Amino acid sequence: NQDGKLTQVEIERIKAVVWSDKAVSPEELEVITKMVREKIASGELAVEW
Repeated sequence: NQDGKLTQVEIERIKAVVWSDKAVSPEELEVITKMVREKIASGELAVEW
């Protein structure tokens, strides 16, 4: 999304991609969580509920 906000639809889309192979490694979860949290903390990304 170009506005820097994650909508619920986008969050669900990310989850679908992550779970598409029916297996999520701890490493995958760590990378995604770290990237999203860092962007939220820096103000690059906001969660829109």
